[in-house]
Amino acid sequence: MSFAKSTTLAFLIAPIPSAAVMLLSDDGFSIESVELAFQVLLFYYWFALLSELFIGGPLLWMVCRRASVGWLPVLACGVLTGALVSLLVSSFDTGWVQVLLLYSLSGLLSSLLFWFVWRAGLQKIMGKSGSDYN
Repeated sequence: MSFAKSTTLAFLIAPIPSAAVMLLSDDGFSIESVELAFQVLLFYYWFALLSELFIGGPLLWMVCRRASVGWLPVLACGVLTGALVSLLVSSFDTGWVQVLLLYSLSGLLSSLLFWFVWRAGLQKIMGKSGSDYN
């Protein structure tokens, strides 16, 4: 798998946990049918993907330009992306702290999944062990 393929695959898979967390935490949503749940999940997936590309992507690019990329900077980018998105969508009413924590957690889960997929592609390209990538 090439570096471009592993990066693309990681960016496409990573929004899935965020979309699932948003679906499960939606107060006004009850799963009445599998089809409806899938449609709402797909909507949340696209929202998470766009957030990842326009906020998380530049953050990851800045980290890659500054230092060697390990799991900790990738997780920090995910948490920061989740926090920034929560600040964009929150209305700052009484529950904004819960929204901040929830989106930060979903960003953490997504970035962890991104790291595992991306690292697997890097290992195949470089022929190195997992310990070489922190």
